[in-house]
Amino acid sequence: MALSTIPINEDKLVTEIGDIDGEKILKHFEPYFNCSVAKDFGGVAVQHRENIPSPWKWVDGLRDIGLYTSYYNKDSTIQDVGLEDFCVINEVFRNTVLEDIINQYNLVSTRLLWKTSERCYKVHVDPMVSFHIPLITDEHNFFYFPRYKRGFTLEKNKIYIVDTRENHTFVNASHWGLKRIHLMASLADSLDYTRDENNVLILDRDNYKFY
Repeated sequence: MALSTIPINEDKLVTEIGDIDGEKILKHFEPYFNCSVAKDFGGVAVQHRENIPSPWKWVDGLRDIGLYTSYYNKDSTIQDVGLEDFCVINEVFRNTVLEDIINQYNLVSTRLLWKTSERCYKVHVDPMVSFHIPLITDEHNFFYFPRYKRGFTLEKNKIYIVDTRENHTFVNASHWGLKRIHLMASLADSLDYTRDENNVLILDRDNYKFY
């Protein structure tokens, strides 16, 4: 696979590309919000790798990619799993608006993620450009890019492309218990790594962390 030809541009860290009825998306996840494995991982995987059994397919691809590389290797520093491997649509989401979105925007590793109030992710970079639809959010939830000292608040029910190949974090600074919920995925054509003859990932930059 070739490296992405999409350059990083400070003026295009966050780009709004459309809007959508978020309620049509959320209704497909209502039966799973209280599932123990989804609660533990803070999300639900819409796409997973091939041949992943239940209940793990429901959270396959969530958290650090090291969880998945160590499954195949004794040395967990060897990365042989990339985001494009999470391409199988969970059967319960097939023939829904979620499959339509995945096909329209050529997405991989699609998942619904939530972040409780007064929490944030560590600063990290991802090896692909991200796709975001905020479903539950407010003005106290924002992306922050420390290199540029810039923050971006994403509006509910809008569709965004976010260049998470740059160092960034996401903050839920709400003080009254708001759970931020985003549909998130990666653009399949924005790959920022190659693979060697053993299918191990060769990352173009350091400090990648998958969420």
